[in-house]
Amino acid sequence: MVSIRLGPLYNSLQREVLTNRYLQVEETGLRVQDGEKPGACHLGYLWAYHTPVSKLILFDYQKRPGRAG
Repeated sequence: MVSIRLGPLYNSLQREVLTNRYLQVEETGLRVQDGEKPGACHLGYLWAYHTPVSKLILFDYQKRPGRAG
């Protein structure tokens, strides 16, 4: 399974980005189709993390509320 093989790489990138001293973050809310309820959508959040110094970018999707959560 591809996600199992990419997991360690993603975890390493996440650790490197989130421990950076200078980090730019963008939160974007988006409607996502709900696989459990045909025709229904929920509000999800796509987070983009950018480290200008090391030029790394990490994308993270979360189903739970944004900054308040």
